[in-house]
Formats: sequence, structure tokens, C-alpha cells
Amino acid sequence: MRYVFSDMAEFALLREPIREHLEQVAPEIAAPLFVALNEATNNALTHGGRSSRGPVTLQIGEEDICDQPCVKIVVRDEGEGFDPSPLLYRGTPPAPLESSGRGLWIIRSLVDQVRYNERGNELVLIRRKIAPEGNAQS
Repeated sequence: MRYVFSDMAEFALLREPIREHLEQVAPEIAAPLFVALNEATNNALTHGGRSSRGPVTLQIGEEDICDQPCVKIVVRDEGEGFDPSPLLYRGTPPAPLESSGRGLWIIRSLVDQVRYNERGNELVLIRRKIAPEGNAQS
């Protein structure tokens, strides 16, 4: 499923349909996926569109990775991008008064894989539907 929006107001109108879509695709992990997706979308709208008022594109799909069913979420903005490595590979959570990094820290804690494209304007989130031992992940 693909969603396109340009600001928080448009995203607000899509939040419930997106949540319902996640419930259909992966009911056992829909809640943490929605939180991660929401953080990624807020980052794209807040930071990604600074230099460009282009739309944010959100895609939700299913993939088999390592023979496991997964949900793949792609959030792409039209901004200039950034170097995510200082935030992406951080070993500790941001301090309470730090001005950045909290959203990405939350995202990393809720999904199995987080990848940015080389430009830094596309974020890919991957989460297994079921834990390897057969238990649902939360």
C-alpha cells in the first residue's frame, strides 16, 4: 500500500487507515510498527522537507527475508537528506534534553532492521511478523 502526503494535517487524515492496514497485514505487531512508522513519518515531515515542500511517500508491504515473513515500511521525503550514521549506530539513548535522535532511537527499538539510502532521505524499516521460535514479537 502506498500513501502520499505533504504535511502533518494530511498525515493526520491517513493515520487511522494506515493503522487499520497494519492490523490487517500483521495484527501481532501492528502497534509497535505503527509507533515506528509514526516516528519515521514525523521525522520526514519535520526534518526532511526543510529544503523542499515535496511530498512524503510511505509504502507498506510484505517480504520474505531469510525465509521469514516480514513487514517492510519505506518512508521517503524529497529533502536533501542527511548522514544518519551518528544517530543510527548510537549505543546509548539520547539524553533527555538532547535536541535530536530520540525518534530514531525509538524506531530502532521497535523494528529488526533500519536502513537509510545513501542520500539519507529514505528510511527502510523491517520487522519480522513472528519471532524465529514461533512466538509473536511485541
